[in-house]
Amino acid sequence: MSMPQKYGKKGKIRKLKSVLFQFILKEGKMDFKKSMVRVCVLLVLVLTLAIGSSYAQRLTGTIRGTVKDDAGDIFPGVTVEVQSPSLIGGIKSAITTESGVYLFRALPPGSYTVTFSLQGFQTIKRENIVVSMGKTITIDIILKLTTLEETVTVIGESPVVDVTKSGISATFSQELLENLPKTRFTYIDILLWAPGISADETQGEEWHSSLGSAYWSDSYLVDGLDTSFDYNGTTWVWNNPDIYQEGEVLSIGATAEYGNFQGAVVNVVTKSGSNNFAGQLSTYIIPSSLVANNAPAEEEYPYSIDHWYDFSLELSGPLKKDKIWFYSNFQYKRYGYSQQGTNPDFPTEAAYNRGFLKSTMQLTERHKLVTSYQYEWYDLPDVITEAQPYEACAKEPGWYHVLNLMLTSVLSPNAIFELKLGGWYAHDEWVPMDGNLDEPQHWDGYDESVSNGIWGWTIADASRIQANATLSYYADEFIKGNHDFKIGVQYSYGHYAGVYSYSGNVAYYDYLGDPYYAYYMDPYNYGASVSKIGVFVEDAWSVSDRLTFNLGLRFDHQNGDLWEVDEIDANRDPTGQTIQGISNVLAWNNWSPRLGLVYQLTPDKKTILRANYGHYYEGMYLSTFFRLSPSAQPRNAYYWDEDTGQYEFSWTWDPREGLAVGDDIKGSLCQQYSLGISRELFADFGLEVTFIYKYTKNFMSWWNTAAEFVQSDYLDDYSGETIQVWNQTTDPGDDFLTLKNLPDIKQKYKGLFITLQKRLSNNWQMSGSFVISKAYGAATSDDQLGQGSFSGINNPNGLINNSGYEGLLQSDRTYMFKLQGSYFLPYDFSISASLMAQSGRPIARTVYVEDMGQGPFSVLAEPRGSNWRLDAWNVLDLRIEKAFKFSGRFGLKIAADIFNLLNSDTMIETLTTRGLAEGFMEPARIIPPRRVQLVARFTF
Repeated sequence: MSMPQKYGKKGKIRKLKSVLFQFILKEGKMDFKKSMVRVCVLLVLVLTLAIGSSYAQRLTGTIRGTVKDDAGDIFPGVTVEVQSPSLIGGIKSAITTESGVYLFRALPPGSYTVTFSLQGFQTIKRENIVVSMGKTITIDIILKLTTLEETVTVIGESPVVDVTKSGISATFSQELLENLPKTRFTYIDILLWAPGISADETQGEEWHSSLGSAYWSDSYLVDGLDTSFDYNGTTWVWNNPDIYQEGEVLSIGATAEYGNFQGAVVNVVTKSGSNNFAGQLSTYIIPSSLVANNAPAEEEYPYSIDHWYDFSLELSGPLKKDKIWFYSNFQYKRYGYSQQGTNPDFPTEAAYNRGFLKSTMQLTERHKLVTSYQYEWYDLPDVITEAQPYEACAKEPGWYHVLNLMLTSVLSPNAIFELKLGGWYAHDEWVPMDGNLDEPQHWDGYDESVSNGIWGWTIADASRIQANATLSYYADEFIKGNHDFKIGVQYSYGHYAGVYSYSGNVAYYDYLGDPYYAYYMDPYNYGASVSKIGVFVEDAWSVSDRLTFNLGLRFDHQNGDLWEVDEIDANRDPTGQTIQGISNVLAWNNWSPRLGLVYQLTPDKKTILRANYGHYYEGMYLSTFFRLSPSAQPRNAYYWDEDTGQYEFSWTWDPREGLAVGDDIKGSLCQQYSLGISRELFADFGLEVTFIYKYTKNFMSWWNTAAEFVQSDYLDDYSGETIQVWNQTTDPGDDFLTLKNLPDIKQKYKGLFITLQKRLSNNWQMSGSFVISKAYGAATSDDQLGQGSFSGINNPNGLINNSGYEGLLQSDRTYMFKLQGSYFLPYDFSISASLMAQSGRPIARTVYVEDMGQGPFSVLAEPRGSNWRLDAWNVLDLRIEKAFKFSGRFGLKIAADIFNLLNSDTMIETLTTRGLAEGFMEPARIIPPRRVQLVARFTF
C-alpha cells in the first residue's frame, strides 16, 4: 500500500500573503493600475453571479412527481411535505401546480418521508425515500376521496432508476462507505470501486485510468470544490474518508456544467451534522505480526510493515436546533512499510495530520449557508524499491489550507440560486529523503536503475481559487413540455511558483554502471498561473411523460501566464536582478455541445433507454507551457571520454532561445458516445447495460522542428534483428521545440458495461460491475505510462511502434469485474467484501539506443501489449464486524479488515523493460500480501 507524492518532481517559490492577494497581484510585481483592474474583474464576476448565474456540482438531489385523482386527472392544490434527519430547517412544503406537479430541489442525501394531503382526500405518506447526490426521484401519487381522516403509509418503495438523467454514474451510499473494507486513501477508494476505473498500481494509490483516460484527466470535487492541481490536473486535497456522507463517480454523459476533463468526475459530499449531538472515535491498526508473505521463497526481504496506525475523532451536532449544525473531524495517521526486495531498516514512511470543520446554517426559511475549512500537514515518501533505493528516493513534506463557502437560495418554488466561493493554498517540497540537496543522481540507461541522489528537487507554493454559481428554474408546461433550465458561470485561478534545481546542479546518465553523459544546469526560480472561465446552459426538456432530452452547451476560455521572478545564481543566492514574465503565453476558446436522451420503455418508470453524445476538452495545465519559463537555464551536455578519463563538452541547449508556441494550438478533444438500458428488476435493485465509445485527438507535443534525421539500422540485441531508428544529423544545441498538435497521436476506447446496484434493504446491499473494453492508440510519451493530453514525444523515435492505433494503451483492460457488498447477520454481526478482478496492464519491451547524434534514447521494440502484459489482478478484501450496543447513544463496533485475502502475488511494476538487462520483466513491486487491519469504532 505505497503512497505517491502529491504531484511529483515539480515546485514553487515564494509564500503568498493570501490566495486572494496573489490573485490580485498575479505576478507579485504587477503595477497598481493592473492590480485594480483585476480587483474590478473579480468584483464584477461575483456580482454577476449574485444576480442570476450559478453553479451546483450535484451535491444534492431532487424529489418531484405528479399528483392525480383516481380517475387519472391532474390534481392541483395538493399540499406536499418532505422531512428528513438530514434536512436542516425542519419540514419543507409545496403545493402542486395547475398541472399537478410538485418539486423539491437541493435536498441533502438521506432518507426522506413525503406526505401528500388535501381536505376530503386520503393522506398518503411515503417513507424511506432515498435521495442521493445528483439524482432525481420521481414519485407519482393517486389521491382518493375519503369520508374519514385516513392516512396511508407506504414504506420501502424508493425508485432506483432516475428517469431524467442520461448520464452514467455509480453512487456509493454512507452505508457502503462505512461498512466496506478499504485502504482509507481519500476518495481513491471510492473511485476504484466504480465500473471502468482500472487500478494501475496498488489499491491504495492515486494512479488509475478512467475509461481509457489517465488519472490527471479526471475532475476531483469535494463538496463541489474542484481540488485539482492546475500544474498537471492531478488531485491535491486528500481527505480523511470518515468525513464522507456519500460518493459518486460520473463516468460518461456529464452535463454541460462539467468541463475541463475527459475521464471521470469524482464527486463526494461531506457530513453535515444533525439535530442530535454525536461523536465517534475510530482506530485502524495493522500489526506487523498480521502481515503474510507472498514473496518467492528465495527472497531475502519480503514485504513488511514496520508500523501502521490511523486514529480519527469526529464530533457533530446542533449549535441551534434546525438553525445551525456543525461537523468536525481530526485524523492522525502514521505508517512505515518495506517493499519486496528492500531492506526493512530503511522503510517507506509517511505521516498525516488532518483537521476538518463544517457548519450548516439555515439563515432564513429560503436561504442556507454552508462553510467548511480543512487543514493538512503531511510528510509523504517516494516508494523505495530494488531499482530505486533509499538514497535515490525523495520525500514530500508540506501543508495546505482549504476554505469553502456555499450559499443556496430558494428564489421561488421553481427557482434555486447557488453560489460557491472557495479554494486552497499549499506549501510543498520535493527533496531527498536523506536531506542532501547536492548529491547528484545516477540513472543507468541499460537497466533503468537509479542511485546516489534524486534527479531534481523543488520547494514551492501553489493555490487554486474559484467562484462558481448556478441558477436553476423549472418551467411547467412551457414550449411543448416541461423544462428544467440551468445556467451557470465558473471561474478559477491557479498558480504554481518555486525554485527548481538538479541535485548538485548536475544529473548523470550512465550505461552498464559506467559514466556516459552528464547534464549540467543551474537552479532557477519560476512562477506561472492559469485562469479559466466557463459559461454553460442546459435544459432537461421533458417532451412527454416518457421522453426527456438533456440539452447543453458549454463555452470555456483559458489562458496561461508566466511570471516575473527574481534571478538566482548557481548557489541559489539572489543576484538582485529580475526576469520579466510573459502574459497570455497560451489561450484556448472551446465550445462543448452535450446531448442526452432518456426514454421510458415501460409506463411503470422502471425501464429506460439512455443515450449520450458530447465534446469534452481537457483543461489547460501549467505543465503544457511551463518549459517557456524565461527564467529556465541552459542545459550543458558532456560525454565521457574514455581516453581522457573525464567528461568532455558536447553541446548546450538554451530553452529561452529554443522554444516557441505554434500556430492554432487546439486543446485535446474527447468525443464521447453511449447507449444503454436501465431496469429496476425488483425493489431497491437496478441493472444497467451500456455501450461506451470515446475518441480523443489534438494531443500536443514539443516537437523538434529544427532537427534533421536520417533512418539508421540498429541491432536489437534481444531479438538479434535490425530495427530502424532515427539518427539526428544536426547539432542538438540547435534544437528548436515548437508546441503543436500531433495528428499521429490519437486514442480510442470501447467498452460494454454491465452494472448492478442494490440499495440497503432486507439486511444486504451490493454494488457490482462487469466491463469488457479495449483502449488503444498511441501513448503520449515513449515510456510505459504516458497517455495524457500533453505528449513527451519530440522526434520521430517516439512514434516507433507508437502511432495511429498500433498498440494498446497502458489503461487497457480486456475485462474488469468488481463486486462490493455487505450482509447484516443476527446478533449484530456483519460481513462485507470487495472483489476486484481485472486484466493486467499491457507493456512493451524497450530498446536502448546509443551512439546517435542526439545522444542515447529508448524506443519501443513492439507495439504495446503485442507480446507483454502484466499479471491479471484478483484481489479480495473482507471485513468481519461485530456491533455492541450500550445504554443511550453509546456503542462499539469491532472489525477485522483482511486485505488480499487470497494472498495474491500479482506483479504491478517491472524492474526494467530492457531485453537483456538483469531484472527484465521481473517484479519491482507486487501487490502487498494478505494483512489484517484491526478496527475499533466507539460511538457516543
